[in-house]
Amino acid sequence: MDLYPRLLVNKDVVECNLNKIKSKLDLMSVNLRPHVKTIHDPQLSDILRASGIDKISVSNISMMRAFIDAGWRDICLAIPFPMSSIDALVELCETTDLKLTLYVDNESQIERLMNVPVSFRLSIEIDTGQQRSGIEWKHRSRIISMIDQIQLSNHSLDGLSAHFGELYFCNTKDEIFSECANHMMKMLQLKEQLDRHYSAPISLAIGDTPSLLTMDYFDEVNEVRAGNFLFNDLTIYHKGVCDRGDIACAIEAVVISKNAFDCRFVLHCGSIHLSKERHDDPSIQYGHVCAMDNGWVPFSNTVVHALYQEHAVVVTTPDIIDRIHIGDRLFILPVHSCLTMDAMHHKKRIHYIYQ
Repeated sequence: MDLYPRLLVNKDVVECNLNKIKSKLDLMSVNLRPHVKTIHDPQLSDILRASGIDKISVSNISMMRAFIDAGWRDICLAIPFPMSSIDALVELCETTDLKLTLYVDNESQIERLMNVPVSFRLSIEIDTGQQRSGIEWKHRSRIISMIDQIQLSNHSLDGLSAHFGELYFCNTKDEIFSECANHMMKMLQLKEQLDRHYSAPISLAIGDTPSLLTMDYFDEVNEVRAGNFLFNDLTIYHKGVCDRGDIACAIEAVVISKNAFDCRFVLHCGSIHLSKERHDDPSIQYGHVCAMDNGWVPFSNTVVHALYQEHAVVVTTPDIIDRIHIGDRLFILPVHSCLTMDAMHHKKRIHYIYQ
């Protein structure tokens, strides 16, 4: 290999992760609409098609275009849609047979859509406590007013959507279970009130990996829009909801410096490859350093301690530093696989492997 970092993606692990979740949701009759911000590469989405999946979520219009070019036609833009991009979205629908779902969390968005020449499916985003985007779940009268607006337009109501982002701050499976139950209670209470108000039940979509990997049942949920479960990472692994062997990607980098006196060496990769995301657990920090032998084999007591633009400073133990040589190839399991995949996809530094 050359000296430049690259991301290795184990396609067999991705496929295994997908099949486990697909089987789990099929038993509940819950649809899966994977969020492809994790896999990012349209070529990798063939794994989704092979499992019978025909709809996806994306996080921006550029990603949407790439997956349209790859043949995907049932797509959800899983952010409150940017009104400045409405002309581009209309053009995409007019020039393809795209079935597009948009998120709305403000009346002005619906008003802007009133006179567009195409029909969208509109999903009202609900905030159950994350305070990122969405209408607060308690504001029932406002949500009813928005549903009424949609029903008077040429668009269709896709239902409610929610992302339980707080679950990423839970440390254990039990904490995730408890916190998810709290968020689901809010959504189900809102749905019950809306179902009583309208003649037809309101659909419900949720989308986060911690709950997807933890919960055994999703009451009244019609669709899941998670993505990180396809790759997993050290954040998910630390919560105890996946095994290390379920992590599908790692940065491959070369040792470019070594200092045996303080048990430190440097890998040629940095924040532009791994992101600057640091885990609170000091045993993880910016990532685990591994060898590869039929899977990732982490070095004990060895972590990326400091991250610069293209330097990853690794601290380790005397016995391991003696085995490390400049020019060795090592691997870093990422703290957040979505950010790592995004960075390396744009650098065109992805290499696919098999088990």
